[in-house]
Amino acid sequence: MASQQTKSNGSNFHSSGLRQKVDQLMDILWAGGVNNPMDSIEQLSYLIFLRLLTEKDELLAKLDRKKYQRIFSGKGARYGWGNFVTLTGDQLFDAIRSAIESLHELPGLSETGRLLFNRATLKIYDRPTLRAAIQTIHELDLNPRDGQDIKGDMYEYLLSKIAMSGTNGQFRTPRHIIAMMVAMVDPKPGLRICDPACGTAGFLIASFNYILAKYQGTGRKNYPGGTLTEPQWKFMEEQAFTGYDNDANMVKIAILNLYLHRLEKANIEFHNPLTTGKGSPYPGLTFDVILANPPFAGKIQEDSILTDINLKTRDTELLFLKWFIDHLAPGGRGGVIVPNGVLFGSTKAARKVRELLLTECELQAVVSLPSGVFKPYSGVGTATLIFEKRGTGVSPVMKHGQDGHATFGGTGLQPVKYHGQDDHATLKIRHGAYLPHWTREDAIYAVTFRLTDSLPKSVVESWNFERQDIKRTARQMKRLLTKAEEKRLAKLFSDKVEKYLDECEGQCWMRRDDIAGIVAGALKHFDGERYRLVAWCVMPNHVHVVVQPLPGYKLPDILQSWKSFSSKEANRMIGRTGGFWQPEYYDHLIRNEEDLARQIEYVLTNPAAAGLENWKWVGRGSGTDVPSVKSGSDVPSVTTHGQDGHATEFVWFYDLTADGFSLDDKRTPVEANDIPDALAKWPKRDEGPNSYRVPIEKIRENDLSLAAGRYKR
Repeated sequence: MASQQTKSNGSNFHSSGLRQKVDQLMDILWAGGVNNPMDSIEQLSYLIFLRLLTEKDELLAKLDRKKYQRIFSGKGARYGWGNFVTLTGDQLFDAIRSAIESLHELPGLSETGRLLFNRATLKIYDRPTLRAAIQTIHELDLNPRDGQDIKGDMYEYLLSKIAMSGTNGQFRTPRHIIAMMVAMVDPKPGLRICDPACGTAGFLIASFNYILAKYQGTGRKNYPGGTLTEPQWKFMEEQAFTGYDNDANMVKIAILNLYLHRLEKANIEFHNPLTTGKGSPYPGLTFDVILANPPFAGKIQEDSILTDINLKTRDTELLFLKWFIDHLAPGGRGGVIVPNGVLFGSTKAARKVRELLLTECELQAVVSLPSGVFKPYSGVGTATLIFEKRGTGVSPVMKHGQDGHATFGGTGLQPVKYHGQDDHATLKIRHGAYLPHWTREDAIYAVTFRLTDSLPKSVVESWNFERQDIKRTARQMKRLLTKAEEKRLAKLFSDKVEKYLDECEGQCWMRRDDIAGIVAGALKHFDGERYRLVAWCVMPNHVHVVVQPLPGYKLPDILQSWKSFSSKEANRMIGRTGGFWQPEYYDHLIRNEEDLARQIEYVLTNPAAAGLENWKWVGRGSGTDVPSVKSGSDVPSVTTHGQDGHATEFVWFYDLTADGFSLDDKRTPVEANDIPDALAKWPKRDEGPNSYRVPIEKIRENDLSLAAGRYKR
């Protein structure tokens, strides 16, 4: 049953009167000779952008009077919106034309933006028409209402005026549907987020706002209550967001929209991903999150389709879905809107895509959307798919000579370069009690730390004595170990340390489930926020971890937080005092894909190798537990595509019958709204009147159909 949610009058674009104002603006331009809808939208977008940019410039100047460099100052002052409002005739025309033709010079604008806006110009030649448009825009109330993105809604409404809108499947996504999908996918700081059919960049901006709301509590940097670090801010503003669109005008609007949300450095490109690849070998560039409402109901010429997609169809909805699966990094999450035909289509291509969603990925949810959700553009039936690519949940290690911005291989880890490959990479040496620890930003480490009584004193002394000779040379020369030295150290550690650790010397407190649970909880607590937990196992007297610190966080600090919390809680649980963990730890800087795969497999198979059958304190990928392992041969290879992680066990269906708006062309606010109920049930996949879980076996019995009606009780 739809929940009841009251909406205040004027709470959205359609009910606020702004829709009528935009219609009035279009009529003004039409009467003044601008009768091409795309030209009208382009010109209005420029003018509205200039007003909003002026307001943003004034606000930022007030917040930071000392450091902020104003855009509309000095020679640029004449381009400020307040100046336009006072001008008429040729003076107004010349000022606005000059401002629009200077858009490509905006500070921080991307290369794509500079290229696309290089030829931007004013096309409203009738002076009284231009004056009327300026005055109407000046009177618009564009302040947010009840969390609604009025500016985004206005752009979407403008786009609906294009005569072609809807006929080629490019339906604009309502903001509340975007917000629901973003919440279900749950993007985090430090992830690479893509919309390959970005339109006005609604999904990218919603993801940015979601991360701010969840981790910062405000849109302001350095806010006392926020948890985002400066490196995380820098990554979000400059590297996190990528968008493609094959319509140059759409790309320009997306860039303007992102610029207003301080994402001027987002990577937005004029690019058709279905016909042209990015990086080699395919898929090249991959992402941690993909969110999209791609064009559907259209077909591409067979000769134009990128052959690497390897799907025998011309249907854009199927080609895009296959592209999403291919371009998600292992462990990456996707949220996409598809027409209902994808859910039950009988063609070989449709069935293949569903098979991939259920095997290469874990298909987690199918949310049926109301049939009127895209009105007034279309009444086509659609659904949202939420899925996760199988894998370790972190991005691949860079192989020498490959593009530093792409990710490759089967592990899904962000690129980690060899020492010396990147002149800007900083290698730091932190001296521990017995040995130097090599650290570097973006690196991945294999780490072992142990209980205080886990090794006999004689073993520790023998190990330290032999490794000092190896480490001393590297420390004095301020270099990394050679491969031969690394092999010697690894053999020393294996022969003299691991052997005794696995024999369970000392009290072995982690044999107790309550103590092992405390340690495992500490490892998982900040996963995805301060680091990426690639693989881990809690043994009776020691812990193995493969971990990648996120920007702004250092490995020693992460280790200290794990050990400090778990030691206090464990001592309290046991009723003892004193040291719990050995102060020193062993860490290994992972060098390449082969090394990473070996370290992950070692961690996951360690309990079985030590004779611990059905040992449950082992996991991988964002804290996801793995099945108990009895022998090393039972562990899937982490380097084989699609073999690690979880395949689909069941799919959660939700029938969204109401979304808070009427399902006619007017789309006025109403009380009936299932979205809050869907989001409340989503974390545990709870069942109810509108929701139910379907086992994969049942889906296979029905020829992989994902049509909700087939399984509804």
